[in-house]
Amino acid sequence: MKLGTYIKTFRRKQKTYQKDLALRIMITPQYLNDLENNRREPSDSVLQKLSDALGFDLDFGYLLIGKLPPDLRGTPTKDKMAKAYKIMRGNSKSPVRAVKPLESNPDEGE
Repeated sequence: MKLGTYIKTFRRKQKTYQKDLALRIMITPQYLNDLENNRREPSDSVLQKLSDALGFDLDFGYLLIGKLPPDLRGTPTKDKMAKAYKIMRGNSKSPVRAVKPLESNPDEGE
């Protein structure tokens, strides 16, 4: 799964339109659309805002764009390796099994 799909899945699970989420986290709807379609990568601050707004695991979001979470960067330690393993092993907030199809599509008209 790519980050854009992950973001879109969580947004749809909350039945939130792109423009409403974009306003809430103070980015443009076009930028959010680019993120959801994997045309751009978010900055650390935007990824944090998305994680807070949608309730997904920030560390897993970093891994989906091929980056280590900030607290795992630098010299490897036993604690950092254990945390990285835990993140890669599974994510309880993963939307893959939890999301049911919506009756209406929040992206209509975007």
